[in-house]
Amino acid sequence: MRAAATTLPSPTLSLVPKAPPKHSSSGRNHRRQPRTRERSTLITTLKESFPDILCVVITGAGEVEHAIEALRRGAFDYLLKPLHPLETLSRLEKCFDKIALQERAEKAEAANEAKSAFWPISA
Repeated sequence: MRAAATTLPSPTLSLVPKAPPKHSSSGRNHRRQPRTRERSTLITTLKESFPDILCVVITGAGEVEHAIEALRRGAFDYLLKPLHPLETLSRLEKCFDKIALQERAEKAEAANEAKSAFWPISA
């Protein structure tokens, strides 16, 4: 399991339908946020394609139910807006700790398998 800051490949990005920008009364373009179902579908699809991925959802304070649904779908954690730097770092450290623990477990399992290949089987 590895962590990387990267842009998802374009087929994955197409999972969330793009909507035309909304125009506010000020004339500025506003991008539409994906609806709950679309967000949940993205998490589910990512987890199916990359089972070891750790998804962290960022949502508004009034959208806690969205975060709960994301956790049910397999998200590792969630953050509420507005983001606070120390809280964000703490949550990301949990992700990295989980990845490091998983890597150690995989190495230990591989070492045990290699060891058991040399033990004679007695009947």
